[in-house]
Amino acid sequence: PLLPIPPSFSRWPREAQFLANLVARRLFEDVDVQCHGVVGWVRLIEYVIAQSAALRKQDAEGKSGATGWYSSNRNPLPCKPPDMRTFFDKMYSWPSVDYLVVMVSKESDPRREEVPVEKVSTRPGLLGTKPPRAPAPTKPTPECAFQLLHPTTLKPKRSVAGHTGDVLSACHVPEYDWIVTSGNDRQLIFWEPGFAQIKRWSLDTAIGSLCWAPIQSYGRKANENPGGMLFAADRCSEKIHVWNIKEQMVVRQYEGPVCRASRMKSSATERLRQDPTCQCEQCRMHWELEGHGSNSPAQVMTWIPQMEVLASAALDRTIRLWDMIQHGKLSHEFRGHTKGVTCLEWVPSVRSLLSAGFDHNLSLWDPQAGCKFAELRGHGSSIAGAKVVPDSPYEVVSVDYSGVCKLWDVRQLECVQTFLANDAGAEAGQEPQGVHPRSMVFLGRDRLVVAGRKMVLFERDLPDPKVTSDTVLTSMAVGERKADIFTPIRGDAGPGGAEASGSVRVWSALTGQIRGCFPNVVGANVTALAVDAGSRRLAV
Repeated sequence: PLLPIPPSFSRWPREAQFLANLVARRLFEDVDVQCHGVVGWVRLIEYVIAQSAALRKQDAEGKSGATGWYSSNRNPLPCKPPDMRTFFDKMYSWPSVDYLVVMVSKESDPRREEVPVEKVSTRPGLLGTKPPRAPAPTKPTPECAFQLLHPTTLKPKRSVAGHTGDVLSACHVPEYDWIVTSGNDRQLIFWEPGFAQIKRWSLDTAIGSLCWAPIQSYGRKANENPGGMLFAADRCSEKIHVWNIKEQMVVRQYEGPVCRASRMKSSATERLRQDPTCQCEQCRMHWELEGHGSNSPAQVMTWIPQMEVLASAALDRTIRLWDMIQHGKLSHEFRGHTKGVTCLEWVPSVRSLLSAGFDHNLSLWDPQAGCKFAELRGHGSSIAGAKVVPDSPYEVVSVDYSGVCKLWDVRQLECVQTFLANDAGAEAGQEPQGVHPRSMVFLGRDRLVVAGRKMVLFERDLPDPKVTSDTVLTSMAVGERKADIFTPIRGDAGPGGAEASGSVRVWSALTGQIRGCFPNVVGANVTALAVDAGSRRLAV
């Protein structure tokens, strides 16, 4: 009998009916293993029970067909904050830098030290009076340091002091191999790869987020080094500062922006828009973008190289795109998040912009069309970080504040694995605090570090992406009906369990991922495999 047509396919009834019949036929073929053309109720019930048992087992094991991440216990993580009020707030890793840069933040302590006050009489003519004491000399403000860890062992190497306030952000300048940091002390510091100071800029505001963009066309003349632009989001206002850095001497000779009181009536940005060919020093070196408005600072920025566009996100639930070819003109404004946006990533494989924040969802945007085309749901709390997996362009990992990590496939727009950033010691009751993730960073394709109150290291099952099987293949069979590949597992492949002697793996010939495993099919190593003519039965 024909299946009922869903209401969503009412516009194309013939195509909908064809799809419904095709699904019913494929289901019938799965149940009719013997190829008799008839299926009884007993066989149908057995099939449903077997499928439900397989799905329950897959859910219990946490396997979704992709190469899994697991918490690594081989490398102990010796780096811990000094007390329970300290967080690993942000982490950065760049290929040309030999360190993992970690920024530590501290919760505010409500307790305040009371300074004893000596009560003396200041009335003249009384015995025992003392003149008021001179104010004590102010102590120099201590320098706040960020930590450098070894990228392989994650052991602390040293601390780098320079800022007199909390370090807020950092970015890497690959053209000059520099690192730029910003802090609450209203300073930008440029560092060499060995973290020796190059230049210190004193600003009139604190910078909360940094982004470097190598400009390819804007402001470039013939036979001129294009350099790049340094974007700095004001922490207390909606403005985004832009520094056009075309050579290293520009950084070394720059002494900071002009004082606001001494600026001309029209800002550099307004003058630049009125006359894009303005060649005054202020317009060529430093100018500002309007920002998000409503006194909402940009929380995160990212550069889209294919379009030469800066993307910024803020707590006003908007994402804005700034076209740097048109001198910072606002090209698009995305609205779709119900709460503030704190994560922003460019996914070059699908030419999409990934955003996440306090509304528990990840959104994918088309920057050219100016619209949202997908939303990834699954997190139960606010998202602390989202990153594209290096050398694996179609995979994205996100982590929320409750410690739940999810691996997403942006081609199929689905979650392929869920794992937890937990602390075994805290779960056993040995410590009162858990991880409480704040940030995440990739140390290559197969190593992920999630940090909060502590650090948790995750590694892939297969470190080499070119390896598809860790055993010698003595035979192989191909199922043409579902594009399956069947390979045997030798008894010496590893420890016992599901993949012991006599087991068979099932691979997808379309994606190269493991679909499942038939455990303990025979009592010895499998030497030959064959699929029947209907591609419904496997002979071992």
